[in-house]
Amino acid sequence: MTAPSRSRTVATIDINHLRRGKTYTARTQTGLVAIGEYLGIEVIHSEWRILLRERTGTRSIAIRELESVLTPAA
Repeated sequence: MTAPSRSRTVATIDINHLRRGKTYTARTQTGLVAIGEYLGIEVIHSEWRILLRERTGTRSIAIRELESVLTPAA
């Protein structure tokens, strides 16, 4: 008898629907994966970036580099 597989369901989120304080997984086109609490959007030198608080600090990711933003299944 084999153990049942446990697939995780994830949903891609529109940047406009991110909620502060909620945890997201962001993937970039270069392969970076960041998991953290969403803090908001900042603009540095006309470049829009999302801020995620991770265990090691705050990560700023350019929106133009994002491939996907996911919320882990409960």
